[in-house]
Amino acid sequence: MHKICQRYEAIPSAVISDVLRSAGAPHQVLHRDLHQVGKRRRFAAPAFCVRGERVLGSIKPESDKRFQIYRDFRDGAALLLAAGGYDTAVVFGENVALSLKMKGCQAIVTDGGIRDGEAMDAMGMPVHAAFVTPLSGGRQWVMLDYGVPVMMRGQSSAFVRVAPGDLVVGDADGVVVVPKAGIERVLEICEGAMAAEERTRNRILAGEDPEAAYAAEPRQKNVQPFLSHSET
Repeated sequence: MHKICQRYEAIPSAVISDVLRSAGAPHQVLHRDLHQVGKRRRFAAPAFCVRGERVLGSIKPESDKRFQIYRDFRDGAALLLAAGGYDTAVVFGENVALSLKMKGCQAIVTDGGIRDGEAMDAMGMPVHAAFVTPLSGGRQWVMLDYGVPVMMRGQSSAFVRVAPGDLVVGDADGVVVVPKAGIERVLEICEGAMAAEERTRNRILAGEDPEAAYAAEPRQKNVQPFLSHSET
């Protein structure tokens, strides 16, 4: 999987999104509000899914799975943290990011808020979040479950379902989720599309008419849908 992730890191999220659309999974891009915090960093890693919710009243110690999540986190994964609609304060800060980094976390993506963005940037952690605020979410929000599919806000649909082991790819344009069932085939098509795009660019640089250049180098040749609804 490490080598596959390295290959995905070289592919723009826009190309992956185009290929997924042709493959039958058109709604795999997370919402535009999940913007990258700090320096622009690309990442590609399997999803480690965590679900949290707003808490009314006191938090029962057994309900907070935060420390167990740190112990069970999978080296080389990206944390996908679904905030459950909580948008009053943050769902994590510097120490959470540091704890995950020490366990081999490659990136953090949440549809909730964060703080300590400068510190996370300094530690080199790619972070995509819905907003940044100094306001703590302590005793108001809790990590309830992990290792289960989560629903994240989508760009072209209300939600994107992210399952453990799906591949998450992020760059300056945003975050896209590749269903686990299609990781290898989507990668092959993406790499073919990238090669065709490079040939098109070279034709244009050589002075060829753009319409002719695009016609001569189709990015996706005869791609038929192969991702079923159950896989997306």
